[in-house]
Amino acid sequence: CTKCSPGTYSEAEGATAVTACRACEAGTYQPIEAASNATLCIPCAVGNFSEVTSAAVCSLCPAGTWGSGFGVTECTACPDGTWTRSTGSMRQDQCLSWLKPPKSDTGDNVTVTAPPAQAPDTT
Repeated sequence: CTKCSPGTYSEAEGATAVTACRACEAGTYQPIEAASNATLCIPCAVGNFSEVTSAAVCSLCPAGTWGSGFGVTECTACPDGTWTRSTGSMRQDQCLSWLKPPKSDTGDNVTVTAPPAQAPDTT
């Protein structure tokens, strides 16, 4: 018997070849070895995505994007002039008018602290 790897499943009883394994669809993941049916392919959670088939895990939506549904294959970019401050954003209203973080010399994003909230003018 051949066990299917994470991200795949097989409904064939006693399968002896990896070719009997089927890929979970994009937008889903399957973290265990030897899954026996497609219902074990789990939709990615809100704020996560999987753009490939056979995923063992989903990825958090990158900063600057958001994902509002289950089982998404890509995250939605924030409107121009807005940015999310962290990964895994779940709603468009998390896209705020912050400056996009600059790139460092290594090409990685640099962490930028948001300005403090302004107290309302009570005069």
